[in-house]
Amino acid sequence: MADMRSDSCEKLAGMRVLRAGAIIAVSDLTKSLHFYRDQLGLAPDAVYDDPPYATLACAGARISLAQQGFTAPDRPGVVMTAPGDPSLASVVLIMEVDDADAARELLGSCGVTFS
Repeated sequence: MADMRSDSCEKLAGMRVLRAGAIIAVSDLTKSLHFYRDQLGLAPDAVYDDPPYATLACAGARISLAQQGFTAPDRPGVVMTAPGDPSLASVVLIMEVDDADAARELLGSCGVTFS
């Protein structure tokens, strides 16, 4: 089996990868920033107004939030669309922690709800 760790990424792609991350389509950038930045504690890297877009970082990962319905020069022909039902989201953000119960309690105290 091939070594798929991050140090082998540029070998697999055939080019030097400068950074990697995911773009999540959101229906409300302001509410999403409140959740990811203020409640989960991801560090903002950049926030833009036109188009509404933000990039946050956590543990070396870059997570971008794109307000649905807008195009952008770095993704020509792609219009991001957030699911109408959040339980049908096509992206799941994984954040590994030392103590999941303590993390859940802390996030709950910050207003995060769990279903």
